Amino acid sequence: MSRTRIVKGKITEITGGTSRIFAKSIKINSGRSINYYAKNYTYGEPQDPPASKYAEFDIDFELNMDENTMVPFGILDCENNIENPYFSFKYALRNDDIDSLGFKITDEENEIIYQMGYLKPVIIQARKKPLVLFEAKKTTEGPLISKTWEYQKIFEPYVLTEPDYTKKGEYHLNWDGFDNDEIYDSTRFAGKKLKATITATKGDIVKAKEIELEVSYSEVDWVDIKIDKTAKRIDVTLRVNLTDGGEIGLTCQTINANMYGTPARTVCDWDKIPTPIINPSDPIIKSRTRSFSDLEKLALDGLNYHWGRNKNHAVAKNVNIGSDVFELYIKAVNTKKYTMNAVKLTYNTNSDWMRSGNPSEAKDVVSTFGKVISGQRIAYNIGYLNNVDWYEISKQNWYYEDEKKYKVDENFSDTSAHEIGHTILQAYGGTEYSYTHAGTSYITQEVIKISNGGKSYFHELKTKGEIDLMYYYEDEPWPGNRDYAKYVASEKDALSLLWLTKIKIS
Repeated sequence: MSRTRIVKGKITEITGGTSRIFAKSIKINSGRSINYYAKNYTYGEPQDPPASKYAEFDIDFELNMDENTMVPFGILDCENNIENPYFSFKYALRNDDIDSLGFKITDEENEIIYQMGYLKPVIIQARKKPLVLFEAKKTTEGPLISKTWEYQKIFEPYVLTEPDYTKKGEYHLNWDGFDNDEIYDSTRFAGKKLKATITATKGDIVKAKEIELEVSYSEVDWVDIKIDKTAKRIDVTLRVNLTDGGEIGLTCQTINANMYGTPARTVCDWDKIPTPIINPSDPIIKSRTRSFSDLEKLALDGLNYHWGRNKNHAVAKNVNIGSDVFELYIKAVNTKKYTMNAVKLTYNTNSDWMRSGNPSEAKDVVSTFGKVISGQRIAYNIGYLNNVDWYEISKQNWYYEDEKKYKVDENFSDTSAHEIGHTILQAYGGTEYSYTHAGTSYITQEVIKISNGGKSYFHELKTKGEIDLMYYYEDEPWPGNRDYAKYVASEKDALSLLWLTKIKIS
């Protein structure tokens, strides 16, 4: 320790005996003069200072680079590999025990995120307390019945639940990322610098060590989480990039008269609808019934509902993490910064039925081919449509997709959650996991039949009460007969959002 004393006037010290100062070195500076007065001056070898009642101790503190990533709660990866749930440090105490050890984490503004003090443990000895087996009571048959006493041990020796960091030795200090209010907020870590500090105390001797950590997301930058252990609630912010894909089937063009006597005329996309199938009760749509803003809201609402597992969902109320149960809420935000791959929202009518698709990032041959075939779009199909696939050229199979009968809005919200879910699944488990719909389809997108181990919509509904949002079902009903309220991301897929906030520590 050091001590600095500054005075404006004189310092006078008077002692009746001998005054001794012990130091490794003594420096005296004066702006004017130094005056010593004594009857005798004695020079000689320095004397040894008296022994301190506190023995000197040493501490070491460093980042444990054996664990340079962490995942909240240690959520397993897609292949069920164990993940480290802690910021891990190595701490060593040498030469002597101490009275207490303080540990804290601070942010870039030096605000404390977490702090904990470890004291020399107090041992509570086992003791006994009398236990009354019979209460004294008065009866009509005689005197008071006497009390009978028996001693029962009710306290066990105090047992430490973690190492005693005040004893000499080498230890690991682990922090799970939660602050002192039991809240984990991944935005405190993403691209930030933190400081970890330990302070060791023995008597009046205090020593501290500090290290700086650089932390960042190691997987994706489009998801943040906040976990409240006390409220048993997880809030997920999901940044998506939804763009306006325009409309198809609402275009008209004027064709000029020609030299052969054909008069000028206007031709519209709906003119190709075969006349025999047009029903007066099913009006041709000639202008948009849903704006881009409408589609954007339907898509975001779909993500919030179908990826959330909380009290607002019809059947999926929570997620299980260890022995705890949490509600999981999603807040999807459409933005251009720190976001997913772009996906178009397209309004489609008076045209071929449009398939929705999201191959996500083109990381390999399969995902590149997927981009060519299905593009990255979510289609709002409504009105008169030619029900053919992309390869069925010149085929005519027109029908009318009524908004209420086909549950068009609900279908679009569900489809949005499913297609954008492919980006989540690819980031979590890779292209094959995403393209095979968690093992319910082939890589070609062909559904696996129930007889070959595929999933049954009705069996899932009957046994689990919920329909997996990302599964393909051989027996899935037509859109107007689906129970969209029961579609939800599985617990594993929902928890993958926590895994995707995996932290890299350096």
